[in-house]
Amino acid sequence: TRSVQHLIETLSKKTGIDFHTHTLRHTGASYIYDATKDIVITQEILGHTNISTTRRYIHTNEELKSQAIMSSVLNNLGQN
Repeated sequence: TRSVQHLIETLSKKTGIDFHTHTLRHTGASYIYDATKDIVITQEILGHTNISTTRRYIHTNEELKSQAIMSSVLNNLGQN
């Protein structure tokens, strides 16, 4: 674990890109959630005991949010 962390820190310093090993965990969580659309599965894979912790790890796509809102039942209420 520390070897990977050291490697990422070294590459970050050499490239000038602000990047950390924890960024990989957040990215992985987002990819898992995007693939499964199941926060409970994502929570279990990450090993979180509290679902609110998992929610903080997931970075949702703004375009997907907009599509979900536009296609929701609530959005179509006034069109009947």
